[in-house]
Amino acid sequence: MHVESNEPQSHREAMAINKEIWLPAFQNEFDAQIRNKTWVLVPLPLDRVALNCKMIGKIKPAYEGVEKKL
Repeated sequence: MHVESNEPQSHREAMAINKEIWLPAFQNEFDAQIRNKTWVLVPLPLDRVALNCKMIGKIKPAYEGVEKKL
């Protein structure tokens, strides 16, 4: 299914679209996760494999004018 959107589908795409807007947004989200102790970074044991995850950038309607900058 293909959906037309100006929202990035990956971190790499977000940085290519507009690094000045998306980088602080991703950093703020990461900082909030750490501050709220949602998860903690720990060393990965040698006999384990890390799970994949990714941040998804969404444009929220409350932030008027953001789409115009993208």
